[in-house]
Order: sequence, then structure tokens, then C-alpha cells
Amino acid sequence: MRWGLWLRWVIVFLVAGCNLRATQTDVILPSAEEDIRQSVVDRRQNAQRYLLASQYDPALSMLDDAIHLVEANRLNPGSDNTSTGIFSNRDLAELYVLRGQVWLGLYEWDRALADYNTAINLDSTYADAYFYRGVLFYSVLQAGLTRREDALADFEHYQELAPTGDLAAAAQNYAATIRAELATLNP
Repeated sequence: MRWGLWLRWVIVFLVAGCNLRATQTDVILPSAEEDIRQSVVDRRQNAQRYLLASQYDPALSMLDDAIHLVEANRLNPGSDNTSTGIFSNRDLAELYVLRGQVWLGLYEWDRALADYNTAINLDSTYADAYFYRGVLFYSVLQAGLTRREDALADFEHYQELAPTGDLAAAAQNYAATIRAELATLNP
């Protein structure tokens, strides 16, 4: 009985944003799942607001907290063909892409690239991760022909995954520009 009350207390403080961290052995009670999901949504929205205001440190803090919550409560297939957890790999990939955008704002190219790669490893069908990694390759890492080709491959992959997606027109424009540049460089 006391253990259940203690666990609920920990969950309340975790959802409220205290520095208590859930571990892989913590059990999230079904009644708390919606609170945890809402906490992640709130942190993501706050991070987006901070990012738009060029307040990168608080944005990173919000995203780090959200990533931790999602990782601690990710869907895991059980041995009896049931799943535990409330978040998918896509949920986590979306947070890594958003954090990659914050790293870009801080001119931390390697960290941005690492987050985009992590998002792609988590969900290889998440088109936005390819788009933003393509933008990174094209606009920041133009160290040579190889990066243009990497950017082109990412924009083309985005178009394959999401031909009518929100970023499809931009991906098509980037791809056309890169093809023209490559044609000029390799007549």
C-alpha cells in the first residue's frame, strides 16, 4: 500500500517537471499515462516557442526532458505479444529532429547531424528527418561535392516518403537546385 502511494507521488513530481528521473524499472500507472503524454506535448510546444524566440538553452532543456520522458515510456513489445509504454519510435524521432533544429541555431553542426541521424535510425520512414538533414548537408556542410550529393539523396528520399508532405515543394526546389549545381560542376 505505501509503495503505491510513493510511486504515485514520484509520478506527480515527474509530470510536474521536477528533477526526479524515471528509470527503466519504474512502472507508470495507467491513470498517469495521459498526464505524461501531456507533459511531453507541453515541453515540445514550449521548446518550439523558445526556438522561434531564439532562446536555445531553455529549448534544449525542454527537449532533453521530453526525450527522457519518451525514452522512459517507449512502446516495448512484451514476451506475450503485448506492448508496454505509451510512445512510439516516431514520437522520439520527432523530438530528435526538433532538437537538431535547436542545435542548428547554436551552430552545433555535429550535434544537429547526430540528432537527425538518431531520428532516422529510430524511424527510417520519418520524412522530415531526411529533409532537415538535407538542409544541413546543403547549407552548412558544403565541404565539397560529396555533401551536395548527400543532400540531394536526402531530398529525393523525402520526396519518395512524403510526395505531398508539408515540405515536398521545398524538397523539390532544393533537389532541382542541387542537380543544376552538379551539372555545372560536372559538365
